[in-house]
Amino acid sequence: AYIDLNPVAAGIAKAPEASEHTSVKARVDHVKQLGRENDLQAAREGSVVAIRRAKRLEERLWLVPIEDRRRIDSQREGMLASFTLGQYLLLIEHTGRLVRNKKASISAELADIMQRLGTTAATWESRIRRLCGGRLLGRFIGGSRDRLRSVAEQLGVSRVANLKASGNSA
Repeated sequence: AYIDLNPVAAGIAKAPEASEHTSVKARVDHVKQLGRENDLQAAREGSVVAIRRAKRLEERLWLVPIEDRRRIDSQREGMLASFTLGQYLLLIEHTGRLVRNKKASISAELADIMQRLGTTAATWESRIRRLCGGRLLGRFIGGSRDRLRSVAEQLGVSRVANLKASGNSA
C-alpha cells in the first residue's frame, strides 16, 4: 500500500488509481478491461455476496493477486488469504488520507474492514506513522499480535521482532 501511495504523497497524482506505474492503477485498469467495475465497487462495500461476485478479478493479471485463493479455487498464489482487491483499495484510500492530510475521519465502514483484517484503525495508523517516520529493515507487517504470530508461523520464524512495540495486548 505504501508504494502505491508514493505518487499521491509526491503530488504527482490526486488518487492512487490515477497514478502511472503503480500496481493499484494496473489492477483497476485490468478490472475495467474486464468490464467488471460494478463487481469491484460492490466488493469495496464489503458484503459477502459482493465479495464472492468479485472473485477472480485478478486471475489473469500479470501482477501477483492481492487475495490468495489457492485453498478455494485458484492455482495462483496471492499476497494474503481473505483479503480482497476491494479491501486493498479501501486500505489504500484510508492510509492515503492518514499520511497525506490527516484530516479525514474514519467511518464506521472502515472500522469494520479493519476488524476483518485483524487490526484496528488506531493500530494501522500507529504502524503507518512508524513506517513513515524511520528506517525499517526486513519485513513490515501490520496486524494484531495474534496475526503477527500466525504470519511468523507460516514463514517458519520462531521469534517475532518488535512484538512488544506492536501496541496490542494478547
